[in-house]
Amino acid sequence: MKKTIKKHLLAYLNFSSEELYKFFPPVFSNSNKQVIAKKMFEKEYENNKELMFSKWGILKHPKRCECKKPEIEMYENTFQYEATEENETAWYPNFADRRLFGYYSGNLLAQDELQVLEHPILGSLRNCLKIISDSVDHCKPLTRSKQKPTPVLIMNAERRCSFHVEPNAKEGRPQGLYGNKFACTSTDIVLKALELLNPPTFSNFYVMEAPKYGRGNYTTSQIYDLFSQCYTGYTAAKLLSTVPKLKNNSQIRFNDQNDFSFLDKEEKVKLNPIEQTVTIHLGHWGGGAYGGNKVMVTIIQLLAGYLTGIDKMIYHTFNQIGTKSYNTGFQILEKLIAKHKKDGKIDIKKILSDIEKLKLKWGFSDGN
Repeated sequence: MKKTIKKHLLAYLNFSSEELYKFFPPVFSNSNKQVIAKKMFEKEYENNKELMFSKWGILKHPKRCECKKPEIEMYENTFQYEATEENETAWYPNFADRRLFGYYSGNLLAQDELQVLEHPILGSLRNCLKIISDSVDHCKPLTRSKQKPTPVLIMNAERRCSFHVEPNAKEGRPQGLYGNKFACTSTDIVLKALELLNPPTFSNFYVMEAPKYGRGNYTTSQIYDLFSQCYTGYTAAKLLSTVPKLKNNSQIRFNDQNDFSFLDKEEKVKLNPIEQTVTIHLGHWGGGAYGGNKVMVTIIQLLAGYLTGIDKMIYHTFNQIGTKSYNTGFQILEKLIAKHKKDGKIDIKKILSDIEKLKLKWGFSDGN
């Protein structure tokens, strides 16, 4: 554990949520988003939780890895941010562009923008990182650096609203509000889709950019890119869920001049794991705007869960087409694991080679 943290934990910062809102407020340029933000901030809530930001370099996986099937559930919906059980930590994906929350302000309302709309503190986090990244190593709001993946994990992001993008003819949105439809919809109809949370809840995110705009069959490097990010992201999620604090000198505070300082001293931290059920929520990573193959990302994401000791995985397929792709991918993975599992372990290179031999092809962007 100590070696993993020392070699691969690139950045680890804990922010006061109140200070993030105060000094780096989210700024929305789209008029519908501005109206929603005004509604969300009409009432003040005390938020004593610190928002945690971490960035990770890609972990080197062992040649043969323990293989344990997690509890797996599938739902034909979008992320619901359900309440967790006691001693359970749940993580939700952000599968957007490498520019961390880079387009939250504008007209589009795809997965990334919807998450920031519901969790406006993520917009504050981006604004903050842009300022401090010149002074603090590895804090640029990016999930790839020099073409190498650097997954980001965020804990305790305050969720102030639930925004319903699904079609609802009775409320005036027969085609829903997802993607480009949001900006073309009247404010009156948009507000009908808004549900304020009183009090707010909190969410955890793992943020990874998928390979994009490929052509033909998936290549070895593309498959390894997908797998290595999932392997790293899930391992990091498990560490962050079960170890209360990974390092000191991480609490950052600001003043009215936007100067900052660290509160805790540089000293060794005792890494004392606690018992915790780790749940990973999944979706069709890169299967929308990036044109990724939904069967491929189903296989890769679930495989990484088997090999990182995740307790529970919940796959959100969005619609019937997504469910069909999930079912196909799950069946393929079960056969591959039955073939490759020996003495409880999987040879990662061999199973990824067999996945490449499936000759799964890239699709096309859906425009969102």
